Amino acid sequence: MQLVVKICFLLAHVKSIARSLYCLGLANLNSSAKLSANEVKAILYYLAAFRLLIVTVLLGMGFWFNVTTEQPAQYSSSLFISTIVISYIFTFLNIKALRSLKPLHLIAAAQLIFDSVLATIIIVATQSHSCLILYLVGIGAAGLIFRVKGAIVFAAFGALTYTIVGSTMLFSAENQPISTSPTDILGVYLAFIIFALISSIVEGHIARLMNLSESQQLKIFNLQSQHEQLFDDLGEGVIITDPDLVIRSTNVAARKMLKLNVSDPEYLVNRSLLNVLKQKGIDISQSSSEIDAQNTYELKIPFNDAESTNHVAYYAKQLSDPNGEINSLMFVFNDISHIKGIEERLSFHERMTQLMSQHSHDLPAMSSDQDGSLNVIGESQIIKQVFTLVRKVATADTSVLISGESGTGKELVARSIHQKSARSNKPFVAINCGAIPENLIESELFGHKKGSFTGAINDHPGLFRQANGGTVFLDEIAELPQPLQSKLLRVIQDHKVRSVGDVHEYPINVRIVSATNKDLRKEIKNGNFREDLFYRLNVINIITPPLRERREDIPLLVRYFIGKHTAPDTALPKVSPEALQALMNYRFPGNIRELENVIERALVLGAGAILPEHLPADIMITSAVNTAAKEIHEQDKTSIVVLPVNLDDILSELEKDYLCKALEHTNGAKKQAASLLGLNFRSFRYRLKKYDLQTSDDDDNATLLD
Repeated sequence: MQLVVKICFLLAHVKSIARSLYCLGLANLNSSAKLSANEVKAILYYLAAFRLLIVTVLLGMGFWFNVTTEQPAQYSSSLFISTIVISYIFTFLNIKALRSLKPLHLIAAAQLIFDSVLATIIIVATQSHSCLILYLVGIGAAGLIFRVKGAIVFAAFGALTYTIVGSTMLFSAENQPISTSPTDILGVYLAFIIFALISSIVEGHIARLMNLSESQQLKIFNLQSQHEQLFDDLGEGVIITDPDLVIRSTNVAARKMLKLNVSDPEYLVNRSLLNVLKQKGIDISQSSSEIDAQNTYELKIPFNDAESTNHVAYYAKQLSDPNGEINSLMFVFNDISHIKGIEERLSFHERMTQLMSQHSHDLPAMSSDQDGSLNVIGESQIIKQVFTLVRKVATADTSVLISGESGTGKELVARSIHQKSARSNKPFVAINCGAIPENLIESELFGHKKGSFTGAINDHPGLFRQANGGTVFLDEIAELPQPLQSKLLRVIQDHKVRSVGDVHEYPINVRIVSATNKDLRKEIKNGNFREDLFYRLNVINIITPPLRERREDIPLLVRYFIGKHTAPDTALPKVSPEALQALMNYRFPGNIRELENVIERALVLGAGAILPEHLPADIMITSAVNTAAKEIHEQDKTSIVVLPVNLDDILSELEKDYLCKALEHTNGAKKQAASLLGLNFRSFRYRLKKYDLQTSDDDDNATLLD
């Protein structure tokens, strides 16, 4: 009963004390607080945890001491148990209120008041003045949350509760007051106030330092963001590595130039630069071993379509720290494709001018082969590899299979093999397996006896016997009927032929060179070609490249065909740079044969000069589209995007510009302009009307002339 009276006496003062705190301005203290709501919550959570720890340890030890000691207890054990239970209940309600209620300053005030009361109860229960330190925890927390005024108010409140204890308002179990002199009470009160002031000053300094730190961090963050933006907006590609060539950072231009298409640039960080570039087929190991900013190296990086190359020049520079020690390397990349393109075009036109100034019509003068004995014309690296392979296989006597698209000069390669072989003074017999009717092909190849079938009025030795000692060229070998495939295999194995209607076999000595524009392995899989015959024919395989893979040979071929189709002893017609550029931009699906037909047509239409209008329309359309695509690509590589922009306005201006260029290129012919832009005529007219670019409708029904 006495315990209940004592607790009620303490709680009776809470209402008046709270009212006093409110009058002191506690309700407005939160407005000056610098802490965020989350930080206040964190402090209150820590206080709640500290409360439970103190209550559990101190009161638990006191309860255990009262139970186990032989001396009579000064207080009933129920005091300890009641205080522990009340503390746990309040803590539970406190945490629940922190999660659901908004006025944090009121919750904080209630929590600090309860902790001060709890500290007083613990002092009473333990009869120990050393527990005064518990008040200091609440004062420090008040200083953090409510600043100076809050710390002073809660220091006064703590001192007030201690004064209640020390002024004999509470009594021990023997009804003897706790001995506390006014000097002790005043000392405690002043100590609390001084601690509140000191803690508030320290906390203020800490807060200012934290604000200053946050301000500096914000400045550093802004500077870093600006640095990263400038780094990414550089037109030059930059890669920073450590001395061991481990990547530290890359900018957008470098990733774009080197085709490092990664969604997350951080993926490249801490990876070896040599390994990353090696995966792209780029090797810089030689140049990176000799770092010198004065040395510039060049890379050739193929585009995705593998038909053009991106030229990139780069140099490496060592970066030092303030102590002069090298701590990183900087690789700087510059896209020089545009410059290379200009150089190549100038060299190309100069070379073409030299070619066109010649009057010779002879092939040896045009052949890039060293001794002029090959029939194949070209100076590109890929065709030179064919020349090398032809020289090697010509001296042997094995079967050769020439693969390649139609019109790539497979028969010319076969003739070159024959002419450079020991059989050059013997016959070269070319047979088109797809051009001979199936019922006659056996007779054509192996011969027939007179009267062996209707129409066989004379003996015929066959092409194989006619080529004895020389070379048989089987063109379009994939078209050979299957019954003939087995007979051809027998001829290759036995070196004998038997004519149709004959009982005798005739020995032959021929070299077989075959050619096809089909994939014989697929034909084998489909059951159209014998696998054993394929291996007999494909002892050595030569692949003739299509013209689109050897575009640098086009000027030489143009010069040759102009000479071929021009009368001897006359000046060769000139080719305008625009026409030649259009030929270079065209893919030539018909390869060299198509190019020859185009030149022959242009000579008929142009007489003394070949101009763009003398070329077929599809070549000019393709050239215009490719040129526009290259212009867009160059603009995309060199332009710096500054945001924000109005994308609709930019796209409208770009669309309008290309409409005008197409009309200018076709001299106002709308249908041709629509074809150049890949639009149907209705869509093209709609865009003209949209941008008020209407011209006369005289050509609306005009036909697109070749």
